[in-house]
Amino acid sequence: MFLPAKKILQDALKNGYAVGAFNTSNLETTQAIVNAAAVKKSPLIINISESAIKYAGLLAIISLIKLVAEQGQAKNLPIAIQLDHGKNFDKFPLFIKAGFTSIMIDASRMPYAENASLTKKTVELARKSGVSVQAELGAVPYADEESGFVSWGKIMTDPNLAKKFVEETKVDSLAVAIGNAHGFFKERSDLDFERLRKISKLAKVPLVLHGASDFPADRIKEAIEGGVASFHIDTSLRVAFTEGIREFLAENPAEYDPRLILGYGRQKVQKEIEGKIEIFGSTGKG
Repeated sequence: MFLPAKKILQDALKNGYAVGAFNTSNLETTQAIVNAAAVKKSPLIINISESAIKYAGLLAIISLIKLVAEQGQAKNLPIAIQLDHGKNFDKFPLFIKAGFTSIMIDASRMPYAENASLTKKTVELARKSGVSVQAELGAVPYADEESGFVSWGKIMTDPNLAKKFVEETKVDSLAVAIGNAHGFFKERSDLDFERLRKISKLAKVPLVLHGASDFPADRIKEAIEGGVASFHIDTSLRVAFTEGIREFLAENPAEYDPRLILGYGRQKVQKEIEGKIEIFGSTGKG
């Protein structure tokens, strides 16, 4: 059953676990995500980025997710379909009409006032359709930007500003920057859990960490204790999929059936996701 992410995250925060928000752009990854959640009986957030929409087509990727998720054991699981890092506000009405149950507005690189204003507009739009909204405050860098960030401390989320932001925008969940980063960094800051706890205490909404693919289990558990209700996972799924394909072709160089080749990659992704679900503590919560 498809729900706004707000309902899924509120239960996670209340009961001390987190829900994975896993990115997809194709059939095999979508199947792996849904199958893993069904095996683990876990609630689920399926992320679609604007670049994935450009790659697969808006109606195609939404329809694909719905068809896959409504089959078998997954059909009764709480599932949110979420726009990841949405930056084109003018397209949000189209995305909502297409079937997204959650919108992540990412205006985090804008000045505070512009971020708050655009987020508030997004919340007002989404509320009309019962769609939840996630926003981002602070800057979560990408691996290819590594040399451009001199000080991690300067881009982290300010707890007091987070409180103000949530009060002004009425956003449902907040993605924060506490040393997390998209992709695999050669050198990264450790996670600032004291900052995280302050944000959680002041903002009083479920918190989200992006760039969580390579977090060790102990850091994930501490983050959950600090108020994180969802982790966004993309890079490790890409790695699992492509490494699976390379492994299969290395062992079967003459194979030309794409179903076998891509199917092996799908198995690797599903295994990766099942492991994440266990660490997040959402097994059996669906």
